[in-house]
Amino acid sequence: MASSTDADRALRDLRDIVVRSTIWSSLANADIRSKYRLSTFGSLWITLTTGAMALAIGLYYGQFFGQDMHSYLPYFTASFIT
Repeated sequence: MASSTDADRALRDLRDIVVRSTIWSSLANADIRSKYRLSTFGSLWITLTTGAMALAIGLYYGQFFGQDMHSYLPYFTASFIT
């Protein structure tokens, strides 16, 4: 069972993630720029392919499991991207 100190540390970590979002977003942008520095559409391409894959797999799984797309697709897409 988690103690209150573990919960406090977890909340503190989550707060630090939000406060220091510029650090991890800068690192992510630098990684994408370095991977696609010679490409014209590099960062756009990675965004489009991730979105297309999330949409295609989400639609397929939603129909396969008989889910309502208006409620299932946003949750699936968010979990797929993260």
